[in-house]
Amino acid sequence: MVRTWLETGMFKDDEDAEDKARNIAEWLGTHANSAMHNRHISAKDAKAHGLKIVDLEDDNVLQDCVLTIHHAYMASFERSQAKKMIENSNQKSWVRIVR
Repeated sequence: MVRTWLETGMFKDDEDAEDKARNIAEWLGTHANSAMHNRHISAKDAKAHGLKIVDLEDDNVLQDCVLTIHHAYMASFERSQAKKMIENSNQKSWVRIVR
């Protein structure tokens, strides 16, 4: 699944999309690299393995948008009993409240 997404998404215009996608999917799927969901993969490591990464700090407009959304959610969590908020690309939202 990851290989297909990389091949048809991130690398769709690359001649060697299939090879890049396969190599990255194997790297990400290696137990030592991603045994746990909370294992951190740095932007430096991701770039070194061929992922196309844009550093947030390199794009002031993007960084401002991301931080604005982050602060809005943090304020919402602080002022409510919500524990999880999800919104999909169709603007459908879910909020989970745990009491």
